[in-house]
Amino acid sequence: MWRRIQLRTVLFLAVSILLSSCISTKKHQEAIGEMKSGFDAELTQMTYKLETSNYKNDSLGLVIAQKEGENKALLTVQDKLQDRIDDLQGQIENVTDLALSQRQSLQETIQDKEKDLEEKELKINELNIFLTDTENAINDLMNTCRDSLSQLDSLGQATFAVVGNELHLNISSSVFFQKGRHKINTRSSSNAIKTLETISKILNKNPDKYITIVGHTDNSTANTRSYRDNWDLSVLQSASIAQMLVEEFELNPNQLTVAGKGEFVPTTSNETSEGKDKNRRIQFVISKGNNVLVREVKKRLQSLRLN
Repeated sequence: MWRRIQLRTVLFLAVSILLSSCISTKKHQEAIGEMKSGFDAELTQMTYKLETSNYKNDSLGLVIAQKEGENKALLTVQDKLQDRIDDLQGQIENVTDLALSQRQSLQETIQDKEKDLEEKELKINELNIFLTDTENAINDLMNTCRDSLSQLDSLGQATFAVVGNELHLNISSSVFFQKGRHKINTRSSSNAIKTLETISKILNKNPDKYITIVGHTDNSTANTRSYRDNWDLSVLQSASIAQMLVEEFELNPNQLTVAGKGEFVPTTSNETSEGKDKNRRIQFVISKGNNVLVREVKKRLQSLRLN
């Protein structure tokens, strides 16, 4: 733009010199004035355009600077967001790795628990089998006793019952003793010896069994010259049975326990003679032995807890 102004100025001076030689001074001045006025107007217009262009240029520079600032800020925000994304990605990877590790650990724990549960179920099954076998053995023993003592059973002189893990064999005292006596009736007409021989054969085939022999009486007064009371009589009766089983039939004394209940555990009322007959009895309580059974069960349960 300034180059155009300079060109016009040179042209103006040239025209002025040319005209000064051709026209009068007055006309020359008028022409110069007109040209100057036109030049000034054009100069003013061009100056305005220049200022306007400079203003636009400055405004555009400001806009560019602003945009550059915004772009820089955006880039800064973008960098921060990218850093945050990278950090979150790292956290996600860490959480994923931790979750996978915990899942694997949990799966291993579950497998261990399942294996432990299977072992415990196996031991429980073994315990159930043991208890079932014990119960079956007692039931088999009861059937053996009933078959072997069928004559007494048919006469109502013997009863058989399984109570828990025990066989309760009750035989009328009249089979072994005269009423109110504790010495075993060994006469040939008596069934005492035959009955004890039968019982001893059964027990000798079951050396793992323990036998408690319990004497019971009715509530009649005992002969006080021979016995202090019915309790004394009942204990002496059971002791006589035990002695004969050991001495005559070689039963292991470690299998035997002697006890007496007197008239205190009747099976029926003592108001009738029939009731008194039923209450006078010798009871054989046959079991594997509570201590043995309890120890075996505890041992198996302990193995469950330890594992």
